[in-house]
Amino acid sequence: MAQMHTTRRLLFVAALINLLALCLCVDFVQAYNTKAGNVELEFFGSLNVRAEGDKIRQRERDTWDDKAKLFNVWVMNGKASTERHSINAQLRPYMTSTFDPDAENYSRVSVDELYWDGRATDNLTLTAGRKRIVNGVALGHNPTDFLKHTDREYSANLTDEERRGERRGDNLVGASYFFEDATLQGYLLLPNSVSGGENPRGLAQFSHRIQPLQADYSVSAYYEDGLNVGLNISATLAHSITAYVELALSEDRGRPVVVTNDRRFTGGGRVPPLTLGSYQDILNADSSPYKWEGNSNALKLDNYDGVIGVQYTHASGVGVNVEYWRSNTAYTRGEVNDILEGAATGLISPRDAERLLTRYDNMRREKVFVRVSDIPIVQDLTLEQTAIFGLTDSSLFLRSSFAWQISDATTFRLNANYFSGGRTSEYGMIPYEWQLFSSFKYLY
Repeated sequence: MAQMHTTRRLLFVAALINLLALCLCVDFVQAYNTKAGNVELEFFGSLNVRAEGDKIRQRERDTWDDKAKLFNVWVMNGKASTERHSINAQLRPYMTSTFDPDAENYSRVSVDELYWDGRATDNLTLTAGRKRIVNGVALGHNPTDFLKHTDREYSANLTDEERRGERRGDNLVGASYFFEDATLQGYLLLPNSVSGGENPRGLAQFSHRIQPLQADYSVSAYYEDGLNVGLNISATLAHSITAYVELALSEDRGRPVVVTNDRRFTGGGRVPPLTLGSYQDILNADSSPYKWEGNSNALKLDNYDGVIGVQYTHASGVGVNVEYWRSNTAYTRGEVNDILEGAATGLISPRDAERLLTRYDNMRREKVFVRVSDIPIVQDLTLEQTAIFGLTDSSLFLRSSFAWQISDATTFRLNANYFSGGRTSEYGMIPYEWQLFSSFKYLY
């Protein structure tokens, strides 16, 4: 009964907060989207109410519990521009609440972007501040997106647009030079606070459009305690068919593996949970059974992560994407067995093993990604169907996503996710069997 009252209060408070935020956002945009002298002001964004629920597998009941969360996310964008200068900002206040009175609720305001752009010449633009840089041509997996961060409120249920847009940028200074059909960019970035890095970073990239071939390509180089090189190519093969390739090479394999044959650790004992930002602290500890497969001080051709894909768009608007993912930096079968052995013998905790094998970007080596989007059901209601097949471990992820376009500015979306596979497979190790996600989004 107490939990029911808590849930009702939570929903009532969330409804009031969102109604107030909606009124304020609409009034603000109508009042301040204007031009004052030489300065043009523009404000826009979205109000999002999201709910997520997980159903835990029966065999995991002793370790995990069913859970449900409510997310309130406001994306607020602003831009003040003159003929040669602009100030751009994106604030993202969010609040996450659970229906469990004993669980932690949290809220914060993320400053995703706040940067200045200035045109030094007609071809040269200078940039300073916090800016989001997103790379990659593939749909389901982007190995060349070197600056991606995993925020606490990140959800895999976000749309592609939300996944790329609702994330924090990097503090940087840089310049962009524009040719007739190409762009050259270079950035100096402050240390990565998300991963606990201490050294400055650098990013350079060159993009070029080959008009006669209807093809685009970009080459990027990123340095953070090691060199990473990225290549993106996309080309129109026919009126409705596009092929693309995304490839990343690195010095740093970047994998924590478990050492099971070291006598220091054969006595067992639990180690601290593995969490983002604390890898190096755990791996460097004398009492840790983890070993960091890190920097080799040389760009290695076998340290690659790539995607090959094709997209077909039917005349009705239905789109089909098929991608093959190959990550040679992912775990080998032997390393997977070491992690499982470590969990079975008490060397590491079962939760650590689950984190290593399911939540650390693209764990297994080969996958096939298929998505069919914009399937019409009835008027203003469409279906998107996604499947990821694990070729290495015969596991499967399925998602059905229904989108109802209530109005030009309002969308309701419902996702149903299903995870299948053996107990040692990537999707079979995920503690929940299925997941429901709903989202109400209003654009202003």
